[in-house]
Amino acid sequence: MEILNESVNNKEELIIENIYNVTKELYAKWAKENKVNKYFKIFWICCAIFSIVFAIICIISNYIVYGGILILYTIYSFYRGVVRNKLLVTEEYKARERIFKRSNWERKILFFNDYIETSDANMNVLKFQYSDITNIEKNDECIKLKINNGGYIRIYKNAFTKSNFEECEKFLNKKLNKI
Repeated sequence: MEILNESVNNKEELIIENIYNVTKELYAKWAKENKVNKYFKIFWICCAIFSIVFAIICIISNYIVYGGILILYTIYSFYRGVVRNKLLVTEEYKARERIFKRSNWERKILFFNDYIETSDANMNVLKFQYSDITNIEKNDECIKLKINNGGYIRIYKNAFTKSNFEECEKFLNKKLNKI
């Protein structure tokens, strides 16, 4: 993976182009899809449930101070598991809005013979080799290319401006030797 200041695709022929707008809702959906966040959320919700149960037991058993501490821990666990993630996603999106000087910025995924180039609002240009792709996940609306750094490149079926979904899928299978 290389970070570039400017697109270097002038010499190579563009094979496939996928362009879509990143909205706040789409950005939140991506965060929700992240499996690490799911396990993190489940862990903190379980902590909240167990701590409230033990808080009730402590209060009933006349250990008011311990019950109060556990109630505070319950509130903290609920915040960590539910509220904090939503706040972080909102703050991340707002930070990107400030960087790109707009909301609902355009994301481009450009496929060339030797690499894939992504850009947000014609800034933040990233270049990936096909060997950087570790996995392909497909659903009804997009193909997600998992990159070896843990991130994803999402290619939406209805966002092709050059080529189409079927040709893109064939091209990727050929590049990744999955014919």
